[in-house]
Amino acid sequence: MITKFEINNYYQFRNSINELYASGLYSGILITIYNDENGTNILTNNDGILLNKKKIINIKKRDPYIDNKTNLNVPPYIEIFFADTAIKILIDNNTNLWYTLEGIPFSHRSF
Repeated sequence: MITKFEINNYYQFRNSINELYASGLYSGILITIYNDENGTNILTNNDGILLNKKKIINIKKRDPYIDNKTNLNVPPYIEIFFADTAIKILIDNNTNLWYTLEGIPFSHRSF
């Protein structure tokens, strides 16, 4: 299911990841980020890396705040870290990015 990145969906995003892990079936989570809600244009970040089925290493959420030095409002964002890059996604309801998640199944080994 393709879901839009926005402030109201952050908890859905987090809970979807937690549910995949809680199932006990997956060792990691892959995310694909799109420029369109149809899921046909995969986003390329500023480093030129295609954000297609990237394994999530860490996620950091920043709530909105007022910068003490400039007295300007800083919008909320999610920063997603991958093994080879990271991306900051504003979640101020003006961002037009969508995502899908999928679990990475455990690879069963025998010794």
